[in-house]
Amino acid sequence: MSESPAATLRHEGAVRACCFSPDGEHLATAGADRLIHVWSTSDWSALASFGGHERSVGSLRFCCGGARLLSASTDGSVRVWSFPNGEALGRREGHRSAVCAPDEELIASWRGKNQCVLWNALDDAYEQRLRAAGRISAMVFTPDGRQLIVAPSGEDIEVWDVERAVRVETIASDPEEVVDLACAPLPEKLVVAGASGRLELHALGTWEESGSIELGAGPVRAMGISSGGRLVAIGGEGRVRLFDIERLEAIEAWDLPVRGVHDVAISPNGAWIAVAAADGLVRVWPLQWRSGRAGRPDSGPAAATGGA
Repeated sequence: MSESPAATLRHEGAVRACCFSPDGEHLATAGADRLIHVWSTSDWSALASFGGHERSVGSLRFCCGGARLLSASTDGSVRVWSFPNGEALGRREGHRSAVCAPDEELIASWRGKNQCVLWNALDDAYEQRLRAAGRISAMVFTPDGRQLIVAPSGEDIEVWDVERAVRVETIASDPEEVVDLACAPLPEKLVVAGASGRLELHALGTWEESGSIELGAGPVRAMGISSGGRLVAIGGEGRVRLFDIERLEAIEAWDLPVRGVHDVAISPNGAWIAVAAADGLVRVWPLQWRSGRAGRPDSGPAAATGGA
């Protein structure tokens, strides 16, 4: 599609992360300006900016029902903020990125090349450590929060039991470099996005491959998933595409005047897609697709996603 975005949100420098709050009322964005910006999704007005990172912010995640926001930076720290007022509540040094469990208190962040640390946003005393077979490129919790899926570069994907902190399964996967992982509650799939342009679907629990989509058109840079898990957005070189993973088909596409797409996010109600780009803009488009049934294409429990 070539229509202009419904909103264009400006940063000073490249935008590297974006995510919607669980209630869908806010969009948080961050990037090279080291600040976290908060926008209202009702009129896309700027509500707040806060920060403390010393270098670019590369990922954002909401946790604790939207009362906390996690940010990870190339300065080597993961920070916890109250939301929406931006009060600094805690930090972990030497960590590259972080993902949240469905209970939204348990956090997994990775440090060094292959070490994962499990910790609690509300309890500093809790900590577990896991060691993957190679450099970690992506992680995600299963929808029940009992397992953590880890993608080591060039190795089989690993499934870890969170309570026991032990590896319980490996998943054979074609992509040599995994860009991102996501877990969809419905239709109960693990979604694996490979840098080379292949999207794999694996059944949760059995981990058998149940389908794939050849994306083509250049490398994959980012992935976002809808709350029900049926829609997946893929960001590449100057283009974002939307896929229905039940039907294994493309639905919509948006072309950007810039090659660098750093992050994509779909709002919880399925109404919006936000795209963070290297030109300092976050572009927001309405999602026009309908499934042929009444209402939005999917809804349900929040889908989990996590990447480096």
